Amino acid sequence: MKNVMNIKRTIRGRHINIRLTEHELTKAYRMRRSQYLAEDFRNMLDSCSSDYEHIRPELLNQEQWLYAELEDLYDQIDDSNRSYNEMLRECLDRLEKKLDPQKK
Repeated sequence: MKNVMNIKRTIRGRHINIRLTEHELTKAYRMRRSQYLAEDFRNMLDSCSSDYEHIRPELLNQEQWLYAELEDLYDQIDDSNRSYNEMLRECLDRLEKKLDPQKK
């Protein structure tokens, strides 16, 4: 059986049942995951921005491709044996190196 989710709402006195398909659930999950990752990267960068020359919180807010790049890096290194913050930090380190290839 495929995964589905039934959402029951009462809107203006009417009972509404909304059924999300497996595809819709996956899409919603990925959207929310991206939002959480973006927020976590912003928070991490706010706390350690002095460590990075080329990545600034205001730049992240203006350049959406940077979030996509960070998310791709996160997917590459995602490892349940490592702490979440450690992986976020590694992604920022790797992106900084990509933006400044001379940095070691």
